[in-house]
Amino acid sequence: MRFGKTLALHATSSSHPYVSYKQLKRLIKLSAEEASKTGAFDGDTNPAVAEFTRILQSDLTNVVGLIATRLTALESLLAEAQLTAILLGLIYTPGQLDRARNKLLGAGPVPSPTVNGTRTAGSSSGGKGRPSRDTIVGILSSASVDSPSPAVSDLVMKMNKAIPALNDLMAYTEVNLAGFRKITKKYYKKTADTDRQFPGFRNALLNSKLQQAYVTCCR
Repeated sequence: MRFGKTLALHATSSSHPYVSYKQLKRLIKLSAEEASKTGAFDGDTNPAVAEFTRILQSDLTNVVGLIATRLTALESLLAEAQLTAILLGLIYTPGQLDRARNKLLGAGPVPSPTVNGTRTAGSSSGGKGRPSRDTIVGILSSASVDSPSPAVSDLVMKMNKAIPALNDLMAYTEVNLAGFRKITKKYYKKTADTDRQFPGFRNALLNSKLQQAYVTCCR
């Protein structure tokens, strides 16, 4: 299936803004027709080029805005899930590890964590007389008690919401990114107006917050 039809299927099944691929494609054709009338292509005076640039920027603003809105909701959900995991003792903050390390240093020799009743050595050194991070995590894990079922269920529920939401957001981002790239590539090919600069679509859409959310969900 050609990309234009693929994008149209996404757009017609959703109320979200998408790159106006078909309209932009038509404007590229009009800009070429306008150039044929004058015998030369001038992107600075061609009305179709001006409209192409305006719509392209408007589409980018709308798509980036929706990504930001959905990302804010996703970040809130992930923050709640991380807090639940910390309270359950499933993950530890740097502050928790530092406090545990300081307590162990003040309590004498550092015990090795146990696995199935067998003591093991820390996997890495934390410096002279200092327990390593892996040792601290092992001790905290061996000392933790079984988590209450409702809390675990709450964590699972939050992640079951977050992961599909992230997948949908990534799919939305990727199809629009492909659309912006393809339509500008088509513009350069059809008009030879290679000096014209367009926004950096990848940096605008796949921003650091979205990448961080992806990393968090994959942990």
